[in-house]
Amino acid sequence: MNPQTIFILTPAIGVMGGADKASKLLAEKYADSGFIVHVFATSCQIKSTHPNISIHPPILNKGHKWKLPQRSLVTKMAYYCRRYKPCYIYTVGLTFEVRLALQYLNKYKIRVWETTQANEGNKFVDQQAIKLLHKANAVIVPSATIKANVINNYGYSGVIIKLPFWVEWIPDEGMPQRISRNNKILYIGRIDLDKGFDILFDALRKIDFPLSIDICGRGDEATIKKMATDLHEVTIHGFTPDEKLNKLREQADFIILPSKHEGYPLTLIEAMGYYKPVIASDVGSIPEVFEGCMGAVIFPNHNANVLAILLKKLYQESNEAYKQRMIESRAKYNTLMQEIKLPL
Repeated sequence: MNPQTIFILTPAIGVMGGADKASKLLAEKYADSGFIVHVFATSCQIKSTHPNISIHPPILNKGHKWKLPQRSLVTKMAYYCRRYKPCYIYTVGLTFEVRLALQYLNKYKIRVWETTQANEGNKFVDQQAIKLLHKANAVIVPSATIKANVINNYGYSGVIIKLPFWVEWIPDEGMPQRISRNNKILYIGRIDLDKGFDILFDALRKIDFPLSIDICGRGDEATIKKMATDLHEVTIHGFTPDEKLNKLREQADFIILPSKHEGYPLTLIEAMGYYKPVIASDVGSIPEVFEGCMGAVIFPNHNANVLAILLKKLYQESNEAYKQRMIESRAKYNTLMQEIKLPL
């Protein structure tokens, strides 16, 4: 066994979605610690320039109906396992790729990083993979909330290790000069119905002041645009390059996440690194992570009426109150980043 080699199996490695970012950051964290890291990803959205990281795509990139990319990826990883004998295989999420790994590669130490809300009905969870969790060396969870869900919803009784998500360190360049509000809110993430756009749009219809929403990310843009045809203040940008995204974030008063289920709020944590207060639904780890933080405003999931009331209240606050939310956002970010310790 080579104690210096880590394998990571993931559906995607990139910078847009939570699990995609988590895969990238996990690889970089281990590589920076001196490990040789091999990432096996069904979708390789980025290339790595880190000398300790190799990213491997599937052997076949067609035949998705039969899941040939996933099958060929795990086959490829099996060959590399025999060659390099990794000390651990980290899998990101409970996907079909993970099911195959647990089924055929469980003689190696597989650590399953559960990145969702750990709910059997979650469309991102492979139901057969749940039944194979007992073959894992350990399950990695980002929070106590997800740990409880893994135990209660999956019936898992093995080793559970807590490892919160993190983001690339954002240098503290000091408090932004602007503390007045622009009546702009930004959403960053996957564009999908389960992210709660119906609740957000209903809330917009209930408020009596102008408020513009920018939506950035990949996904089902056509469906979301159709839902917002009567809302001229909603702009869907789709995939957004970093330069444009940074400008939109700088202009935004709040980052919003009205999701109907959420594992760990990576986008919100990143926003706080930029002194941005956040607005989010009370799902998954969100209440646990942001409890008592003035930089986060939490509303009941599925409740457009409450969200509308909160939006009105937030824009009636004084600039000093908004400034305090900004200060507490960065303070929360600093605290969360200090909690990250890799399981070795």
